[in-house]
Amino acid sequence: MTAAPLRQGGRLLVAHPRALPPADLAFIDAWVRGGGTAVILADPLLLWPMALPPGDRRRPPVTSLLDPLLSHWGLELLPSEGRGVERRFLSSGALLPIAGASSFKTRGGCRLAEQGLFALCRIGKGRVRLIADADMADDRLWLADPDHPLSPASLSGDTPALLSDWLRDPMSSRPIPPSRPWIGNDAAMIEAMRWALLAGMAWAILGAGVVFVREKPGRHGK
Repeated sequence: MTAAPLRQGGRLLVAHPRALPPADLAFIDAWVRGGGTAVILADPLLLWPMALPPGDRRRPPVTSLLDPLLSHWGLELLPSEGRGVERRFLSSGALLPIAGASSFKTRGGCRLAEQGLFALCRIGKGRVRLIADADMADDRLWLADPDHPLSPASLSGDTPALLSDWLRDPMSSRPIPPSRPWIGNDAAMIEAMRWALLAGMAWAILGAGVVFVREKPGRHGK
């Protein structure tokens, strides 16, 4: 990383890397303190399906190896609670699909948000948003139709818009308009299905009535 210095004041996305040497961790810290903006994904339990066999060096680590940097910033990544895929609705109303996520604990230097899923930190002149999940980057969680990735109708989450906004301003708490109306929970899903079923039945009854009227014989049997 030090061989290709980052532009000071630029933006950096760090997504669950393999073990970084101390020099690289120190470089990230110094770069942020100098005014850099970063979004860092640190996952306590990566569930991302991989075609690579176990032991392959190209596989990402199962758990985050950024603890030295997190500790330096006054953070601790708590163990995963064993949850699978979760449709997390943020306080802004945006939908962020996550998997095996956890939360952060802070010693006071950073502000936690969304039940600790996010840690928002001002480090020197820089700003960092840390997210206790890396599976959120897996487009299989938020892209329903890979053949049309740019179509809002293909999205099943607001992940791209959220990441774009956070890279501009990691401390942002402004609402992100959802890509489309989302069904919030199982109860809402059942209610939506009930109304859809009632509407379908109403149209079926209306259609049957129209057919009956059209086929009803006239007064003289014609």
